[in-house]
Amino acid sequence: MNKPLRCGSKSQTLTIDAPVRVEVKPESTVVKEGDAVEVQCSSDSNPPAHGYQWYNITGTLLSEERIYKLHNVSRHTKALYCAAINTEGHKNSTPAKISVEYAPEIKEGPACSVRAAGVACLCVVDSEPPPEITWLLQRGSDASAGTERHGSITLGTLRSTQRLTELTCQASNSRGNTSAVFTPPQSGRPSSAVRKTKMY
Repeated sequence: MNKPLRCGSKSQTLTIDAPVRVEVKPESTVVKEGDAVEVQCSSDSNPPAHGYQWYNITGTLLSEERIYKLHNVSRHTKALYCAAINTEGHKNSTPAKISVEYAPEIKEGPACSVRAAGVACLCVVDSEPPPEITWLLQRGSDASAGTERHGSITLGTLRSTQRLTELTCQASNSRGNTSAVFTPPQSGRPSSAVRKTKMY
C-alpha cells in the first residue's frame, strides 16, 4: 500500500522586482508661444518609483517633480522626457511632443535681384503653422509665384519679366501676420525691405 507523501514548508511571500514603465500625459499638445504647458509623469513598477526627472531634448535637467509646468514656452521647445527611478534602475519615457505655434516672421536677408529675364524676389518666412504668402504688385504687373516648405521655414518666390519698383510680401497664419515692402535694386543699388508684424 502506498503511503501519502507529505511535504513540510513555510509560507513565503514572493516579490518580483520589475523595471519602471513610464507614461507621460499628454503625449502631445499644441500651445501658443509664450504660454505655459503642464505635463505629468506616471509609472508602473515594483518597487514603486521614488523619484522623477524631466529633461529637454538636449538632455538638460529641468525638474525633479512628477508634474512639471513649463512657463513661457518657446518655438525651440520641441519635446520633453520624463525619467522614473526606483531601486532597480530608471527608465525614460517616450517624448512628450510640444507643438509651439507662433506668428510669421520675415527673416533678414537679400530680397530681390535683377536678372536678364526680369526680377526675382525671395520672401523667407519662419512660422508655425505654415503661412499663406501673398505678393502685392504694382497695378498691371505680371509675375509668377511659388512656395517651398523646409521645417518651420517657408520660401516664397516671385519672378517677373518686368522691372518692378516696389512690391509687398504678406505672410499670415492663425497666430498673426506680417508684411515686408521690397524695393528691387535699381541701377546697381541693393534691394531693401521694410517689415511690419501683427500677432493675434
